[in-house]
Amino acid sequence: MNLNWLQKIENLDTHLKDKLKDFGDMRLLYNILQEKNGTDAFIEVSKTFLKTYLKIIEKPFTDLKKVYVYQNKRVHAAQLARELEVDETTIYAWLKEMGIPRREMSATRKGKIFN
Repeated sequence: MNLNWLQKIENLDTHLKDKLKDFGDMRLLYNILQEKNGTDAFIEVSKTFLKTYLKIIEKPFTDLKKVYVYQNKRVHAAQLARELEVDETTIYAWLKEMGIPRREMSATRKGKIFN
């Protein structure tokens, strides 16, 4: 999974904290990595998760994809779909779920994509 799009989300830290709030281990890992650097982070992660199984859940990333789509609602759905590795139908479904009128979706004219 390509996660380069994550860095483009406005107020990413705020959205990460919100989307990870229901995922204890992932939230804890995020907090450790925010508070510590390098070797200190490695030691803290090792102490915290020693003899445990750390599972990275996909759900928060799906929720962050929706945030990205909302923030880029004027970008063509095909481009968003390629970038997020989902199909165009998913992009349109998310926009509909957010209450974005169809006329606001994918405002493209003569091959130009507007943000």
